[in-house]
Amino acid sequence: MNSTNKNFAYGAALSGVVLAGVPANGALVHLDIFVKQIDYNGTSLAPVFNALLAPGTFVGSFTAFNDTSGKSIGGTGGGISAWIPFPITYGSPITTGATPVSSYIGIPPFASGVFTFGFITALGQPGWIRMDLGVPGGPVTFIGAAYNDTPGSVILAGVPVPEPATTIALAGLASLAAGVGITKARRRRQEKKAAEAKA
Repeated sequence: MNSTNKNFAYGAALSGVVLAGVPANGALVHLDIFVKQIDYNGTSLAPVFNALLAPGTFVGSFTAFNDTSGKSIGGTGGGISAWIPFPITYGSPITTGATPVSSYIGIPPFASGVFTFGFITALGQPGWIRMDLGVPGGPVTFIGAAYNDTPGSVILAGVPVPEPATTIALAGLASLAAGVGITKARRRRQEKKAAEAKA
């Protein structure tokens, strides 16, 4: 087993030690992934260029592979300055001070399952990307991504961040529920006053 495969195999266990106990803060932003699925390419080193996009903002670009060399992702210089080169446990904090960091995440071609990986933008914003590695010879699917738009802050790996439309809809429902509660309270007060006036 080469060092890349060893890092991948035991990296998830290290993540709890490396990234322990930091609460989330700042503005958490859902990211769109430009290419959501990468089919298997039977050749070696056949990169697909991909991008992470926030509403109205380009966050970073990276290359993704799904070929005989592996299912790796990485690349720096396109808005992403570093990758955390092992799977991160759901809910573990990702910080700009996370170590180790690398310019890529080496994932063997036989890897399968769903994993979350961390990244740091060139502006020092932490983020995560979640991938379904599928089966050997099958497609790789990017499930979701998010980042904290505050430099030097923290984000919890894999924890969903509502998309903007979802956030607006939830705010509308909360307002509606608050309005119903206020209306019921007013009606109860009016009924109580009417009962007291009759007595």
